[in-house]
Amino acid sequence: MINRLLILTVILISFVLFFNSCITCKDCTQLKADYIAFSDNVYPSYKTNKTAPFNLETEKGKFKIGLMKLNTGEKTSAYYALDKGLDRVKNVRKKYMGRSPKSRYYIITLTDGLDNNSTTLAKIKGGNKQERDLKYEEKLKKELSKVMGSKKNRFQSYVMYYDAKDSYVLNEKGEKEYYTEQEIKDKLRVFSYGNNVATPEVIYIQNGEIKELATKFNEEFKTQAFSFIISKGYVGERIKMNLKNAENKEIEIEGTFMQAGNKYYLTDIKTSTGVTFDQSQSGKIMMSEFNEKSSTDVLFDVLSLRYMGNLFKVVGDEQHQKQLILTNGKWSPNVEYRAATIQITDAYILVILDVSKSFTVLNEAKQQINNIIDEITKK
Repeated sequence: MINRLLILTVILISFVLFFNSCITCKDCTQLKADYIAFSDNVYPSYKTNKTAPFNLETEKGKFKIGLMKLNTGEKTSAYYALDKGLDRVKNVRKKYMGRSPKSRYYIITLTDGLDNNSTTLAKIKGGNKQERDLKYEEKLKKELSKVMGSKKNRFQSYVMYYDAKDSYVLNEKGEKEYYTEQEIKDKLRVFSYGNNVATPEVIYIQNGEIKELATKFNEEFKTQAFSFIISKGYVGERIKMNLKNAENKEIEIEGTFMQAGNKYYLTDIKTSTGVTFDQSQSGKIMMSEFNEKSSTDVLFDVLSLRYMGNLFKVVGDEQHQKQLILTNGKWSPNVEYRAATIQITDAYILVILDVSKSFTVLNEAKQQINNIIDEITKK
């Protein structure tokens, strides 16, 4: 009898755990984070994949203290850190984010040197370091493409390089030849990736400008996508979005709002001169992957919005966002339009930080990472 009761209890607990793991969080407000330090090896903030990430709404201070206490090492194991980081992102997506379809995932890698140790740690085989690095890069590219599985979540991997003039080769005369900015960006390209959103550029910070790190990242981070809604009642109408940035620079995007079955899109797109953004191959703006089917509105995302080649950050209020409807040949304001918010409320951020001794401004870099976390969680 006792054994039977024990078996039933185990079955019941297993059922509850399985059921809870399958619950999907459809309207989540969750900001979570981890960090991985790398030098001679990798040093994650979590003990195992059974360790939950930091909840930034309640444990931001704990995250920041842990980051500031990280110790330094000798070598640079950046590839290996990204490899382990991708495993962590997949684990967090499946176990700790409620499988939310709206969750965004970000990796932020910060380094001042090129990899010189990962292939040893990962035991990548090859005749020379260059061959081993190329093999590892191909492996990482495949892993990046698989990290979201079949899900439509946005995932971006950023890399920021601080040029301390520590990356160079020796020429035939034994003299130092430093890599150019473009050569460094090319070598770090594997760290930049985008899934269901634009691939970020490698962010290059000149020696002595470390304070610009948070500013540059936040500009990229918050302007990669602009979202707006259109009421389903306007199907067949010509719609114009009038948008301004903080400097009151004004741009326009317009298109005809159409429906095909359960899909909505904007076609016959026109923009102000100098405006570019990611479009489908057909030239249409398709409705967002995060669209709510039961809503009376349709959500659209404009990805990588730029003006004259520079990212264009739309301010999130009614003074800087207006929607116009073409009526009898004249544009009329949609007074019911609600300005799109730019606040991220459902995201996981993994910071991968170089803690090698050559990183002479490591403490400042740690503070910059904490500034980024403060900006992301600001309400």
